[in-house]
Parts: sequence; structure tokens; C-alpha cells
Amino acid sequence: MAYVESLSYANNEKIHIWETVGILMFNVKTRTVKGYKELDIPFTILNRNEDSKNLAIILPGEGYTTQGPLLHYSTGVFLHKSYDVLQVNYQYKQFS
Repeated sequence: MAYVESLSYANNEKIHIWETVGILMFNVKTRTVKGYKELDIPFTILNRNEDSKNLAIILPGEGYTTQGPLLHYSTGVFLHKSYDVLQVNYQYKQFS
């Protein structure tokens, strides 16, 4: 496995790309949707240029984010396997 690059996207978050052969290219879109009590729930969708029929949904728990090691590397594994990845970045503190 070889380190390819570290990419920054929309909200200054970074994702490190590891690839065994070639370069892993994907699109990143960050948006919001209205949730409970009309609170904005930010989400990021990462997808490869090809049409994928698989979607991995990453939902962090309280006190953990999608950039934490477990979910960060899980995202990389799913992208490597040609899955689209939806990261929901809600904040538990907003709901209390």
C-alpha cells in the first residue's frame, strides 16, 4: 500500500488517500439538509466518477466524528472498493 496524497475539501477537512495501484480519484460534495427542529444537518458525499450501485452511510456516535480514525479509514476502504460514501456530520449537542 502506498501513500498517494492528502486532499482538502469544502470545510477544510482532509482525507488521506492510500492506494495499492494507481490514483484514487473521487468527487466530494458538502451540503446541508433540514433535520429535527429545523436544524441544519451537514453531510458530505464522496463518489467516484463511475456509476456506483453501492452506498456506505457513515453515522458517527456522540463524541466522535467522521474524521476519527475508525470512520476515516473505513471511508477510504469503501472508496477503494468503488462505493459511494455518505458521511452525516450531525452534532448531538444541538438536540438537547
